[in-house]
Amino acid sequence: MTTRSVSTLLHRLSRAGFKRDFVRLAILPDWWSESFESDNNLLPDLELRVARFLGMTVANVRDPSHPLAFPTVHSTVLRRAANVNTEQLRPAIHAARRVAEAVVRNMCTSRTSTIPAIPEHWRRELVSGKTPVALEGMLHDLWKRGIPVIPMECLPSPSFQGLAAIIEGHPVIVIGQKHDAPGRVGFFVAHEAGHIAAGDCRADKTIVDEEETTSDWSELETRADRYASDVLLNGVSADKLTGHDYRELAANAYSIESETGAEAGALIFHWARQNGDFSTASRAVGALYQNRGARQTMRRLLVENVNLDDTSETDRALIDLAACEAGSTAIAD
Repeated sequence: MTTRSVSTLLHRLSRAGFKRDFVRLAILPDWWSESFESDNNLLPDLELRVARFLGMTVANVRDPSHPLAFPTVHSTVLRRAANVNTEQLRPAIHAARRVAEAVVRNMCTSRTSTIPAIPEHWRRELVSGKTPVALEGMLHDLWKRGIPVIPMECLPSPSFQGLAAIIEGHPVIVIGQKHDAPGRVGFFVAHEAGHIAAGDCRADKTIVDEEETTSDWSELETRADRYASDVLLNGVSADKLTGHDYRELAANAYSIESETGAEAGALIFHWARQNGDFSTASRAVGALYQNRGARQTMRRLLVENVNLDDTSETDRALIDLAACEAGSTAIAD
């Protein structure tokens, strides 16, 4: 018979898909150390924390023979991926939704407004003329609409690129991958916004995009890609961008941005998706000094739009998974 202990509980969490690095940040108290694993006096508090996170009864968590489980997300739609299925992503999806719930509960605004269904209309609300759509401006607009954009610094593996869902009445966008180029991340955000604008998400339906290199020609995904392209690239095709090396690619992207308003970084990574050459694209956005800052911008907007003063300890730990820089375990007071 399996013994009820801290060590056993941590092993059960690991079998459920929540490894120790994630559990350390998401569930355990900030004063926890490995030496406490032998102190079963701490077990009742830990079992309560696990029950809250998983949405299970404390009695089932306390039973070492009971598998640790969590609610199934009904009607999860996964962008087709060759090596990953919805079942493998369930821990990451559950963690992302738990963080999103905490964010929504503590948002500074309770109102919501829709995203224009026609991408050109949203673009005109964001910028005028041939001004490129910057990630920060798009994030400001989404938060004002009551649509949080949450960057996850810590998720169970395997993870996902992006997720769109309705959480407690609010459309929510979660970015799972840790790319930092604003143009690249901006496309992810606009893609998930496209799902929301099209009504793809409902209270019982979560849209999960596993990775940007996955080929999925379903109407659901091509429509969201087209929406993001129309918002960020202003009708410019990736075929318009050419270059023999990363320097020429960068120079041409900058020229096209000036002429058309297509955001240079987004255009370069659109070219990368079409040509399967992300290495050259990364060097090109680096040459334009547009290769970093997206994660910091998303974290800053999150902290600015969430009321942390009266947040519960449980919600604070969950929000920390999004608002903290990688490697940090708490938001600075």
